[in-house]
Amino acid sequence: MARSSSFTIHHSPFTIIIDLLAIAAIVTLGTFIYYGRQEPADAALLRVQASHTLRVGMDPTYPPFESYVNGKLVGYDVDLAGFIAGVIGPDVQVQIVPIASDALYSKLASDNVEMIISALPFIYERSADVIYTRAYFDAAPVLVAPTGSSIKGVADLGGKRVGVELGSQGDEQARRYNRDHPTAPLTLVTFDLPTDALDALAAGKLDAVIVDPIATAAWQAQHPHPASPEMGEGNKLTTIASVGSVPYVVAVGKDSKQLARLADAAIAQAQSSGELERLSTKWFR
Repeated sequence: MARSSSFTIHHSPFTIIIDLLAIAAIVTLGTFIYYGRQEPADAALLRVQASHTLRVGMDPTYPPFESYVNGKLVGYDVDLAGFIAGVIGPDVQVQIVPIASDALYSKLASDNVEMIISALPFIYERSADVIYTRAYFDAAPVLVAPTGSSIKGVADLGGKRVGVELGSQGDEQARRYNRDHPTAPLTLVTFDLPTDALDALAAGKLDAVIVDPIATAAWQAQHPHPASPEMGEGNKLTTIASVGSVPYVVAVGKDSKQLARLADAAIAQAQSSGELERLSTKWFR
């Protein structure tokens, strides 16, 4: 008959203590690894939540985005700041901090404000020092032509008389077009003001203009009917397309990742809900 055998493992109290210490060490190490991977607390967001106040830096000298009217700071960016604050929390109020444009980034870095909303263009070289949101407005110059024109885009500008504001981004785009199309350049006509270029276009002296979108919207609001009989009844100026891209963004400190996500989500919500379009209609038309 085969003999069966059995083994019994005996743990001494000392061995049990060693085992428990090993388990505790593993759990502790795991905890450190877990929390070490967690995102650090967002100090800027904590300040906003504790004070129920979002401090926003703006240069109040750039209407219609931000400027003083009868002693009150108003504009597109002011309204956008209020919308973002509402997304951060229903009880969060906006405190606008007037700051000269050349000091906006330094005031953000020194925690004088939690956010910059000030017709702020995306600057790649700054992206290592701040977090930018998605764009909420494209300030690229626009191509404008009379309604019914054969000009449907930048590709149609060869041989055409095109007006620009001297030294503007529209001027830069027009000169770039001529560099890229040396055999079929446009005829560049410069003006001191974008409104002067639009007036010349309306008078039939130009075929198109490439000018600032805000100036264009303001001009069109002031000229709801043809400005020149030569254009014919029913003819108006039509914005054809943006030329290039100049995105305006919101900036927060480089360590404010949670606040940046909230601001970005607010802009996405403002876009999908039609709030950005409403602001454009309110302030640019």
